[in-house]
Amino acid sequence: MQESEELDDNDPTQLAGAQAATLMTTLETQLKRYTRRAKPTGEVLGSGTYGWVIELTSAGETVAGKVFRVSATSQLQALATKVCGEVITMLQLSHPNIVQCKGVALLPDKSPLPVLLMERLKTSLHAYLLRPNNSNLPVERKVSFLLDIARGLDYLHSHTPAIIHRDLTATNVLLTSQLTAKITDFGNSRFLDLDPSTTSRTFTTVHGTLEYMPPEAQGVTAQGVSKKFYPSLDVFSFGHLSLFTVTQTQVTLLPPTSTDPETGLVKGLSALERREQFVTKAQQLLPENPDLLQLIQQCLHNLPGKRPLTRELVEKLSSMTAVVIPAGQDRGRVERDSASTQGRGTGEAAGTVYSP
Repeated sequence: MQESEELDDNDPTQLAGAQAATLMTTLETQLKRYTRRAKPTGEVLGSGTYGWVIELTSAGETVAGKVFRVSATSQLQALATKVCGEVITMLQLSHPNIVQCKGVALLPDKSPLPVLLMERLKTSLHAYLLRPNNSNLPVERKVSFLLDIARGLDYLHSHTPAIIHRDLTATNVLLTSQLTAKITDFGNSRFLDLDPSTTSRTFTTVHGTLEYMPPEAQGVTAQGVSKKFYPSLDVFSFGHLSLFTVTQTQVTLLPPTSTDPETGLVKGLSALERREQFVTKAQQLLPENPDLLQLIQQCLHNLPGKRPLTRELVEKLSSMTAVVIPAGQDRGRVERDSASTQGRGTGEAAGTVYSP
């Protein structure tokens, strides 16, 4: 996961000394009911901007723990809020296509903040799709991944209040040993408690991984406030993720504008035009699946209102499978190759399993 915001060390809420200790005591009290005993195994599963993920044992099972990095005391207030928000969000969720939160553990030698405990999964969709021995996966397999993700996303958007993930990427989708896809990493997610007469909410900071973000999330108003975000923000991210899943190629973007060599006129490019070569590649890979390509293109529409709803994604992807596969059903074992063991290091080149 990549973050586009920086923590402000000049924030007037910054803490030091006794204030920091008070904050930690308050945080531990708030999360006491969710706290479990856990012991690190010594294995690091992945690393990212805000910390790293380690393997632990807790109550007789192996779990993954998200450890938050604190490089300055002034970050404690912001990170404490982030940790509480992510824990509370994840503990409310229960779905076959959402990574299960197990609670938190207090490991002061690792971080002054509670460690978020999650079910331990073997690999990310990103790492799985880029393994050399997984090249040219059948379309049916790719559709089954996308159907799982759509189901998880529809669950989030149907939640009361609705939840916008805001960082849906192939790295933030993990796979079980039966190849069931599960959405993870709710550090950027937000509850969307909407008035019936509204369909959006304004956020003041752009979050998420840039290439997965729609045009409306990257623009700002004259006052420096991000434009309104809709649940369709996640649908756009799903479209980009789908393009990566179908092509099994890292999707890079063309610049947002192009210049006509003859007239010198500059024009803006749509989200689809910026991904043109990958859309073309997907078209070549899907000669018998035009409906899937059309669905991806709809998800990547510049206008939020033109993108499909998550329930439409589930319906259309279900209809594309020869036999509709119920969420969570066995789909075969993950290949036991060298890549699966190498995939426990840090960095996508080694096949990162988790990216906090």
